[in-house]
Amino acid sequence: MKKIYLVTALACCALQPTLAQKQEECKPVNLHCDHLINPLGIDNANPRLSWMLNDARQGARQTAYQIIVSTDSLNENGEIWNSGKKESDQILVTYPEKNLQPFTKYYWKVNVWDKDGKKATSDINSFETGMMGMENWQGALLLSSTIRQTISGERNPSDSDGLTSSTTVRFRRLSWMLWKSMVKRKVWRIW
Repeated sequence: MKKIYLVTALACCALQPTLAQKQEECKPVNLHCDHLINPLGIDNANPRLSWMLNDARQGARQTAYQIIVSTDSLNENGEIWNSGKKESDQILVTYPEKNLQPFTKYYWKVNVWDKDGKKATSDINSFETGMMGMENWQGALLLSSTIRQTISGERNPSDSDGLTSSTTVRFRRLSWMLWKSMVKRKVWRIW
């Protein structure tokens, strides 16, 4: 009988630190940019940033938020955009600035204040902009004028002007190789 009491007492002592740990009361989670998690290649100059509030307390609510956007994941000030503390329960905010650069990775996080006025910070998430407009497309510079005119519809590929089916095949092969190269670079960057 004494052994049972001893085992029970030891089990309670071992579990006490686990039971004593207090779960964080409020935390912004599930951060999304344009309804995607850490998206690559967004072309929206004003992406929508959203989050959810993880708070199991009764009557839990967000009373204010602050969004910080930066090109450096360690920058706490938000050199790109700092919304400042906004008294609102809004959890979907449109990025108001027009200063996002093409082909750039941005890091963002959100601070929220709960019903008791306590501040909680999310984990850092990211989004990467794409071309942000056709003026940033530079792939057409690699093409000959004949192929460029064929793509734009100014010239028919069946015309007997030197553009043969082998040229078209080479162009398609070049397009595929460039696309594969771009995908490999993106996959390599992710890993």
